[in-house]
Amino acid sequence: MSVVINPNSAYCRCCTANECECQGTDLVLDGDAVACRCCVNNRCECGGADLAQDSHPNTNNPKDHPMTTSTTVETAADKLGAALAANPGRTTVALAQAAGIGRSTAGKLLNALDKNDQVVRRTEEGKTVWYLFADAPSEDEAVPEPTQDLVEETTEEITDDTTDEVQVNDFTYEGMELAYGTFKALGAGHGSKVAVAFTGGVRVGELERASNGLYMLREANGTVTTVGGAAGKVHALLLSEAPKPEPKRTALPEGYVSPTALAKVINERGLYKGNREDGLTTQAMYSYIRNAPVGHPFPLVDPEQVGGRQWVCEVEAGVQWWVEKDHRVAERPARTRLTAAERRAAKRKELTTKLAEALVAMDREGAERSFYEQADFLMNHLYGEVPA
Repeated sequence: MSVVINPNSAYCRCCTANECECQGTDLVLDGDAVACRCCVNNRCECGGADLAQDSHPNTNNPKDHPMTTSTTVETAADKLGAALAANPGRTTVALAQAAGIGRSTAGKLLNALDKNDQVVRRTEEGKTVWYLFADAPSEDEAVPEPTQDLVEETTEEITDDTTDEVQVNDFTYEGMELAYGTFKALGAGHGSKVAVAFTGGVRVGELERASNGLYMLREANGTVTTVGGAAGKVHALLLSEAPKPEPKRTALPEGYVSPTALAKVINERGLYKGNREDGLTTQAMYSYIRNAPVGHPFPLVDPEQVGGRQWVCEVEAGVQWWVEKDHRVAERPARTRLTAAERRAAKRKELTTKLAEALVAMDREGAERSFYEQADFLMNHLYGEVPA
């Protein structure tokens, strides 16, 4: 069941068809086998072994490969087929052990083969066992005994339930089993310390979120490896959460508030008399502070008293300032707003009245005046004494 493949010109058909970011060229040489790292990490049904030898469809963006020589490749499907032929009627776990592949990979491959009628699934003694289609016994035939070199260590069954956020796997770190899912589902994020399964083993490092949405694993030795996006599933284990960032601003002492907090206090005490349904807003509070009259400034405290924070006041002092402001506004006489035409008419009436009074006064004196003297008399009467 083996095929001869030149790793330098091979590509993964599965990733190419799905337009994966790796473009089907992220191949890795693991022992005697070539596999698609992307499909292996994501536990794809192809097991990373759906490789093609012909020219890569995307010749405009080739990628380098770690292999330089041709080799005979036995895929995970080949290994599983050989194990199934030698050990018919065994469970998924037993076949995975005999084939030397992961239990999850074996389960997915068997389910895929079952859909194509290449294997037969049977339930015997409460366990699900598998046969090649050609080797499947009839219902009344005895079940063959397992071969001597096959020992089942567990009866745990793996199914192809890819909708589960967490699946059983065979990756461990210091005795703890890695879970299968997204980093978010595993509680990991930028700055978290995690253990992640790669082809060839489990690596430990700190997660870093790149600007393109991908995660990278930074190991203690400085090695940085891309491990996929936020939505991609991986085998990983959260070792420690990201440290919480230090607060950017110093906490205020008790009894002191910022304008935002003062606005909230004013709303809670029912002191806001405006028309906004959402009450006094932060923006409006800052506007009142900036436009406070010179004689009634807002009671800001010295920043040195509150750890260098700006725009801070004592709660009660700020509330008292607000109450006094409202009292001053209420005591102002009502202002009559006139239009421009009304203001011009009122001014004309005022000047006309003064002019008439000036003419009466000038006639009463009866003095003989020149034209300029009359003009001076009228100007003095209308606007007061004109300075020399």
